[in-house]
Amino acid sequence: MFNKNKKYSSVLFLPDLHMPYHNEDAVEWAASLQATYETDLVVQLGDISDQRSWSRFVKDPDFDNPTLEFSKLVKAGEWLEKLFPSMYILYGNHSIRIIKKAFEVGLPKELVKGLSEIFPYKGWEWGIVEKLIINQDVLAIHGDEMAGTAFQKAKTLGISLVQGHTHKASLSYFNAFDKQIFGAEAGCLVDLTSSAFRYAAKNPTGCWLGVMLLLDGVPVLLPYPGKGNW
Repeated sequence: MFNKNKKYSSVLFLPDLHMPYHNEDAVEWAASLQATYETDLVVQLGDISDQRSWSRFVKDPDFDNPTLEFSKLVKAGEWLEKLFPSMYILYGNHSIRIIKKAFEVGLPKELVKGLSEIFPYKGWEWGIVEKLIINQDVLAIHGDEMAGTAFQKAKTLGISLVQGHTHKASLSYFNAFDKQIFGAEAGCLVDLTSSAFRYAAKNPTGCWLGVMLLLDGVPVLLPYPGKGNW
């Protein structure tokens, strides 16, 4: 379990997976980095699931129906837990789509399963409300909590920050008195050929597949070396 008083020397940040529409090869590559960099903490930056079929958006006839998507999601979670048996997971905007759908019809959230119940794994810790501050100087968020870029958020909050959400990669520094502060976007690990991401195909800037590491306090962006990067 995450210990706020522990000094973590090697942290692996997994950006948006959007299961079951994740890039399986990219996620397995990310899992291989645990041994390479001897990571002592894995943080999933939110949107571990997509929940496309019960979103507010217009439904494409090629999309999975809710029953099929949920079945695929459960199987994907079982597969992911074998790769990452210990992980701290943030909630993202996609993570609460099922809660929003319940609210639309007047159901209290207590009647709806949360992701921690769908994925009841002992080694998975869910950060729902509390801020995740690593080594007392790096804030991990999903990215939809406040406006602006990761760099702008870091400057506003006065703390180094890493986020997912945008499916982009960026890393910028600024000096603040006696320390350097960074703001970083960690990309994504999605299957860009999936119908669930058809909406992104027209975006000329595309998406960035990869992960971020924090090695002795130094942020490092690693692009996925296989096919699928835009």
